[in-house]
Amino acid sequence: MLRLGIAVFFLALCARSITGNRTESLEFDELKWEKRLQYHEALYRRKLQEVTVPPTNDFRKHHNTSHPKPWQILGEVNGLKNEDVAILVLSTGKDDETYLRDRIIPSARTWMRFFANVFVIEEDNFKQRTVLRHCHMENFPHFTTFSCHNEPTYVLTRKCTNEYYGANGPCCKMDEIVNYLTENTALWSHLKYVFHCDDDTFFRPDQVMKWLSIIEKSGVSDKLPLVGNVESSRHDLGNPGVWHIEECKEIHTLGWYQPMFLNKRALDLIAVAAKDYGHQDECKHFQVTLDVGFGVIAWLYGLHHIRIPATEINPSHLGQKIFNPHQMIVHGIRHIGEDDCNGEKWPDELKYDQLAATGCGRLDKPGPFHDKDHDADMYDAWIYFATHGLDVQMNAGENGMIQDPNNVTNIVPDTQILSGYSKTSHASKYDITKKWHEFALNDCSPKGYISKRRARKLSDDVHHNLRENILNK
Repeated sequence: MLRLGIAVFFLALCARSITGNRTESLEFDELKWEKRLQYHEALYRRKLQEVTVPPTNDFRKHHNTSHPKPWQILGEVNGLKNEDVAILVLSTGKDDETYLRDRIIPSARTWMRFFANVFVIEEDNFKQRTVLRHCHMENFPHFTTFSCHNEPTYVLTRKCTNEYYGANGPCCKMDEIVNYLTENTALWSHLKYVFHCDDDTFFRPDQVMKWLSIIEKSGVSDKLPLVGNVESSRHDLGNPGVWHIEECKEIHTLGWYQPMFLNKRALDLIAVAAKDYGHQDECKHFQVTLDVGFGVIAWLYGLHHIRIPATEINPSHLGQKIFNPHQMIVHGIRHIGEDDCNGEKWPDELKYDQLAATGCGRLDKPGPFHDKDHDADMYDAWIYFATHGLDVQMNAGENGMIQDPNNVTNIVPDTQILSGYSKTSHASKYDITKKWHEFALNDCSPKGYISKRRARKLSDDVHHNLRENILNK
């Protein structure tokens, strides 16, 4: 029943038709398109009537409705409730809100619909508020939330900037979203697992829930604070030091934390840092952005590293050819290049055909110059995995899973503690599990400093004095 439900929804909810391969023609038959859309909408509504609606008294306001929701198809997988999982999506209004148009909205229309709790963190601005004017608004000291029916909850921060890289943008937003979760007591009280990702990350909801249910069943999450990324556990203390920092070899992390997984025990620890904007502190001290800066936080709190399975980082942002039927998460999926409205390239009849408050063209079907083999978007990913997706193998010896040494019939994630902080002088002076205190380059032994190669790349305007001090060292 579960597989049938997922398959039907994969076919019905995608705003583009997935009854077959999309036409490569630059012309669209609007009548046929509308008929196909109406057919799938009817099929979707019939299937929803078969879904049992769980209680909603302990849930966010915009979910307090008797109408069934898409995520309820995956309402519970092997004993793990969908409501106990959250996806935190980092975005920005930079570049005239193109990320909202090109990444968030297509995600909201595809994979996000199958998770009960999805939060998009972005800086507050008038244009974003205009787009979200149909949503329920709630104000907090540093941010405003917009809760939208069958959409993500948007958390608009007034403290963080729209910078794509660095302490004041991504790192600050990590602090803000964790602070929001701790204040959202109804969710915080039963939250078990979180993914944090960029806004161009595609998830396969059924496979994610399957993996999390295995983590839950293993019992490891009840005992250890877990953090995960695509790197495998190595059991050699991890990578010594921090990228582009000289010295500080006592710090041990494992790769880039993007996308990133955390369990509740880890969230409870880092919430202490987030309350005083500790992620922002560490990114400033080490001159990094969140994917590296969080590694320092993970080391400070002695989190236990596990591998997120079947994840494609896609650093070159390749098109559909990067897809694999056994993938669970794919990074670097977005509308780019030829899909943007670009002057005379777009026909007039499409140029002003808008379904979003920003940009031009329609997001629920391919643009006239779209090439999925070169620039695959969220719709392309949705169609591909609906058609070709297979189960991710999570047996012992595969994808970071091992046999439980205490119970040979049980499968558990291979874990590695990011150790070493407890031996530092900083740890002897401060208890950061109770009150945050930043860890700076001077707290390393010997003291750390930014490498000369990195210093040469720092901005003349922003980092002139710092750069000169390093180069004259």
